[in-house]
Parts: sequence; C-alpha cells; structure tokens
Amino acid sequence: MYTKSGRSLWPVLVGALVVLVLTLGVLLVVALNRDGTPEDPSTTAAPEPTESTDTHEGQDGHDHGAELGEAPTGCLAGPGTDAEMVLTTQARAPHSAYGAVEVAASMMRWTNQYPFPDAEQIAAIEDGLLSDDMSEDMRDLAAGFELIESDPTFREDTPPGPAEFGTPFTVSTRTGQWLVDPASTDDRVTVHLSLGVVVDGTVSTEAYGMGSPVLVWEDDAWRVVDTVPTATAALEAGGTDFTGGC
Repeated sequence: MYTKSGRSLWPVLVGALVVLVLTLGVLLVVALNRDGTPEDPSTTAAPEPTESTDTHEGQDGHDHGAELGEAPTGCLAGPGTDAEMVLTTQARAPHSAYGAVEVAASMMRWTNQYPFPDAEQIAAIEDGLLSDDMSEDMRDLAAGFELIESDPTFREDTPPGPAEFGTPFTVSTRTGQWLVDPASTDDRVTVHLSLGVVVDGTVSTEAYGMGSPVLVWEDDAWRVVDTVPTATAALEAGGTDFTGGC
C-alpha cells in the first residue's frame, strides 16, 4: 500500500506490524495533484493466473454477467458502516465473484472510517467475517486500530487526505470501482477496489482509497483471509463502476 504522500508502507507492515496489513492495508490513500492525477501511484500489475486454477480472467462488469447474477452495487445491505451491515452483506452475497466484491466493499467501508469501530464491533467482525485460515496476528484488528491511534507515523498516513488525523471520515462506493484479480478462482477471490473518501458529507477531491482484500468461500459464506497490494494500474485501466453505491 502507499500513503497519501506516495510513501510505500508495505515494508513497514511486515513482521511485527503485520496486523496493519488488514487494518491499514484494506485502504490505500493517494494524494491527487491539482490536475486530478495521482501524485505517486503504484504501477503494480495484476498477477498472471496460474495453470492449476480455474481463473476468472480479470472479471469486470462485462464478463459472465448472466452466470454471476446482479452486478455489484457496493451497498448490498444499505448505507450503514457498522458490523451489522458487513455481516448482512456477507449473508446475502452469492457464491460468485460478484458476491465476493460485495463483501470486500462492505469490509472496506467498515474498516475505513473514523472514529474507528469500537470493541464490540471489532469482535463481531473478527468472529463473523474473518476466515479460520487467517493468521492470528492479522486477526487482532483491535491492536491494529490502537497502533494507528498511538503511533504518529501511522496517524500522518491515515485519511482523509490533507486533513489532520482525527477528522471524521468514511469511504463510499458511489464513486468507487472494482476489479476481480485474474488469478481468482471460484472459491478464492482477490478484489481490487477504489473508493471515495468522504469528509463532512462530501467526497474528497484530494484523496481516494484503494485496497485489495482476499476472500475465500468458507462455511457457505465469503470470508476475508488476507490482503495484497492493489493492482493499481490494472484497476485504473479496467475497473468497473459500482451500480449505485453508498
């Protein structure tokens, strides 16, 4: 992931700070220059599919529409940003790439808000949304949020863009886009996302959020198992708008 200043945080998030790969890694904030272009975007390309998987060939809104069902709205369970919204989205999301996109977007909307979720909300997500295969370090979301609150370095890199840390914000799929990674399979889907950062009810023109949750179909539902660096170039070139959004 990259900060709003263009500095890569991925080396920092290895090892002892791996918990932030889920907490911070679900959101990538890029500052925009005055002409609206990214200041220092990642040029990471989407990984090539492996021969051993039944891949989705970089699904977007035009691929396999009939078999996947209704295209992602980014607002499957309504405009809330609490754990109930995320878990309701999970319960409604079908076993398809579109379903994985809906759950990924709901997770990103829940994670990326300030004030951060409280202990009860965090426990609900840890118990209901995270895969059994996720590492124990990454499952400790509370520790990640606490570290952001306490460490000035991470506070400086937390949205919303140029505003001071502590400014209330959310992210929105209304101006968002999604792309299913081509290496995804029927039961394991990586979703690259770009969402608007909202401050005082207005979508920021100075920052936007990107993230790439990895979801697995487990116990008849999509669950988050990991995050990966966002394939920024592929998303910017081939991302699909959410139908509606909130």
